[in-house]
Amino acid sequence: YATEKNIFPLLSNKQFMKLTKDRVKRINENNKYFYEKNKENSNLTLHRHNLFLTLIVDENDTEKLIETIKEITISSKGLCYYSSSFGFDYIALDTYFDLNNNKNTIRISIGDIDRKKIDRFIDYFKEKLNDKI
Repeated sequence: YATEKNIFPLLSNKQFMKLTKDRVKRINENNKYFYEKNKENSNLTLHRHNLFLTLIVDENDTEKLIETIKEITISSKGLCYYSSSFGFDYIALDTYFDLNNNKNTIRISIGDIDRKKIDRFIDYFKEKLNDKI
């Protein structure tokens, strides 16, 4: 039968739920950390859920913005990836249209990774992304 217990056995696993809660907490903390280190950039927004940030850009052509993000991620040599997901074991960049200010943005998702890698990305961000806004 297609019951919740059969379809989602991990949802009733207390260890899994604690692991997930702890992981989301680390992701939230990582995004806050990234924001604190870059908050002088007025085009950077940390959203309330703390799952990702957005960087307002001047590029109105979404296809050009995607190409720019791909170039940034390729030149990062594995430091970040072009990905439409967040909350994983890597830093993901993607496009995101922000309805609040009616602008294209680069969505930055700092996953469940160590601070050394975040610090390396902060340096890369300041070098490569700040000139894209």
